Amino acid sequence: MTKILAVTLIIIAAFSKPVAAQTDEFAGILKKAEALYAQGKLAEAIAHIQSKQMDQYETLFPAPLTGWKAEKVESQAMSAVVAGAGISMSRSYHTENGADLSITMVTDSPMMAGLLMAFGNPLVMGGNRVVTVNGEKATYEWDDDEMSGKIQIIVDRRVLITVEGSGLEKKDDLVAYANAIDFAKLRTLLKQ
Repeated sequence: MTKILAVTLIIIAAFSKPVAAQTDEFAGILKKAEALYAQGKLAEAIAHIQSKQMDQYETLFPAPLTGWKAEKVESQAMSAVVAGAGISMSRSYHTENGADLSITMVTDSPMMAGLLMAFGNPLVMGGNRVVTVNGEKATYEWDDDEMSGKIQIIVDRRVLITVEGSGLEKKDDLVAYANAIDFAKLRTLLKQ
């Protein structure tokens, strides 16, 4: 009974559309998840739900900036046993001049507790600075010699977003990609 409740709660959290618009979709996903659970396939039921969440989270990755090209979003559901049923997604961007940048998003991972303790702690952060990106607290590191850097943002204690680039022509590109992430939409998805 506890597993059914857990699966049901995960399903409810999987949608961001208004209730009236998601009724048929929700019923179909719930039916399939229940069928998988009834067959003793709890991990598959959770993976089915996570795939629907991944479809929604994919829309958070920004379009390539002018002069950049983007690869398709790659996503992976984490094992419920190993990683707490979180989701890891990433998208790579590049220029013809050899600059590379990636945005990675990890949601609902038990590793988040440790990251939260370290985030903003000057003893752990080393040379990283704490900055604000699009209204969000973030850590920022930059290497002028390598023209590379990293921005890490934790949203609502549940999502770690990492924007990391190398061979960049200017550090503004790193910040521009971080600013292009739709944090308001992410928060809406997290509330569902």
